[in-house]
Amino acid sequence: MTLIDALNTNGRFQLGETSERLVLATRAENRAASVALVRQARHSLLIIIRELDGPLYANAPFVDVVSTLARRSRHTSTRILVMESEAIMHQGHLLIELSQRLSSSIQIRKLGEEGRDFNQACLVADSTGVLHRPQSDLYAGTLDFNAPGQAQILTARFEELWEHSAPDPELRRLHV
Repeated sequence: MTLIDALNTNGRFQLGETSERLVLATRAENRAASVALVRQARHSLLIIIRELDGPLYANAPFVDVVSTLARRSRHTSTRILVMESEAIMHQGHLLIELSQRLSSSIQIRKLGEEGRDFNQACLVADSTGVLHRPQSDLYAGTLDFNAPGQAQILTARFEELWEHSAPDPELRRLHV
């Protein structure tokens, strides 16, 4: 069984329970990992990324699980920090369109100057599951469904960057 098959199999990895650091190397593995983490999230999702990589975050399976999380409860929260927004706005992006429809649950902000040197990509689900790529432009990274220590460190960095970020008017505008 491949890693992708294992991630797509419900029950094999449990958010908040399965403590196993998995090594990711490809775009397909990252895509399956992000969907698997968000599918199990019940409360919160944090993402930091230089660009909202279309193959990872603009595909229907990922947008569907984010939509399900956002609609689960009025208390759920999805916050995304992105450095570059211009290119994704002109391409059309399913996740941005979803955030425009569910703006009370999904917020996307542009990183401020304090985040210009941050070149990692991370996704933290329910303050415990972590997908982390040390270099945002590479697909090499790790996935752990139960890494509260690492999640706490990444969440603290996220909060710091969030405080110095701002809503991007381009991301709020509906392009018809």
